[in-house]
Amino acid sequence: MKRSKKDFFLLILKGIAMGTANKIPGVSGGIVALASGFYEELIFTFKKFDGKALKLFFSGKILKFLYYINFKFLFFLFSGVIFSFFTASLVLDYFLIKYEKNVWGLFFGMILGSIYSIKSMISDINLKKISLILIGFIVGYMISLIEPGVEKNSLIFILICGVLSISGMTLPGFSGSYLLILAGNYKLIMVDSVNNLLECIISVFKLNFDFFNDPEKIYMLKILLTFTSGSILGLLTFSNILSYLLKNYKESIICLLIGFIIGSLNIAWPWNYINAEFKMNYSYFYENFITIFLIFVGLTFVIFIELYARKK
Repeated sequence: MKRSKKDFFLLILKGIAMGTANKIPGVSGGIVALASGFYEELIFTFKKFDGKALKLFFSGKILKFLYYINFKFLFFLFSGVIFSFFTASLVLDYFLIKYEKNVWGLFFGMILGSIYSIKSMISDINLKKISLILIGFIVGYMISLIEPGVEKNSLIFILICGVLSISGMTLPGFSGSYLLILAGNYKLIMVDSVNNLLECIISVFKLNFDFFNDPEKIYMLKILLTFTSGSILGLLTFSNILSYLLKNYKESIICLLIGFIIGSLNIAWPWNYINAEFKMNYSYFYENFITIFLIFVGLTFVIFIELYARKK
């Protein structure tokens, strides 16, 4: 597909939108890709990383390799994605510190909205589908009871998080960031490690290399590198596996996902993230009103994106 300079600029903007969506629990980067009209090209491009691509690369036919994998499309799209990761992480870090309950209220609404998005992929409901939803619910609920919210910074576990979280980019309606919440590593990976990298880059431009002597900063860089490696691995393998599963067992997979999300909803419950002490005053009720309002905002936002994607 031949693109103009305007097309490539729009592709960067679409990458920013998709990257931001991938960082928000309940919002799927795949839905943004679908709504923006490049989802099919994205999946087709991912599937190009195959044996033929490796053969072209290792035989030194670099230009043919770049053309085969649709490099220009990937370069401009992921330039936007990478840019959004830094900007969105700074914004999220600020709001999670200042307005934690409100942020989780927005996230909770978006996750509820994602259930609607995924539900639209199945037709009529029967006993088999209800059974699969119930199985997904039980699995999700059991997982939500295992040390919810506890960060696990083992590099092997971080790698697995990377593989799983990429699902939000390849499966419209499903949020990879929500899986990170279930794993307890959302803030560690999507906020702290990204902000740490940004700080290190700024230090390099200032010719300050002291971070090399800071074990914590180095380990955070390892966490981000491991997560990125897992995401790439998941990207190269998950698109093919997903294509097979959705082609042969689409509605069964969707039913399991719906049940899983419903069963694990309590992890994102906004009131889990504050002191549970009850206070009878104006400030207390005002804060809760804002949180409830943001739940509806998040819910409406995701449903709007889904309806817009259908029109496209």
